[in-house]
Amino acid sequence: MHRLSEHERRATAYHEAGHVVVGIIFGRDPLSSTIQPDGKGQLGKTEFDETPDFAKRGPDSWPDQRYRHYIRGRVVGQLAGTTAHDFNEPGRAHDEGDIRDENEAKQLIEDQVPDGLRRGYFEEAKKTTTDLLTRRWRAVEAVAQGLLEHTTLDRAALLDLCKPFNLRTNSEGLG
Repeated sequence: MHRLSEHERRATAYHEAGHVVVGIIFGRDPLSSTIQPDGKGQLGKTEFDETPDFAKRGPDSWPDQRYRHYIRGRVVGQLAGTTAHDFNEPGRAHDEGDIRDENEAKQLIEDQVPDGLRRGYFEEAKKTTTDLLTRRWRAVEAVAQGLLEHTTLDRAALLDLCKPFNLRTNSEGLG
């Protein structure tokens, strides 16, 4: 199994912290987050609950505000790891994890956003991600530090770390 260097641990902690913070902002509390490599190439992972029933119907559900908010949160959340990592390490080259996350965000848009609304959706999601993480950077740092100290954090620990930052405030307008 791959053992992370101190640089990789820090980079991975910030990457996963971005996913955690944006997930919480959009009401998707993570089940767990880890900076423990899985032995298959992933250096870290943040896990969320299964897709809720209302979000399984696809783009036909677009009129439902809950669906739009959920999909927006999923797309922005996929981009949040790379954005947090970039903030922490400006000018770095993107790695396989960044590329995988970006491709998953684009696939979500392709699969879940109606045809007429896809144009510009990805770029707008990137702007939203940058704005959210800029405003909530202290929360990202708190989660990253928690991951560096404990390697793996469960839902309760992640929510405790983020509680002082009131991440859910005004998230309804993001969908």
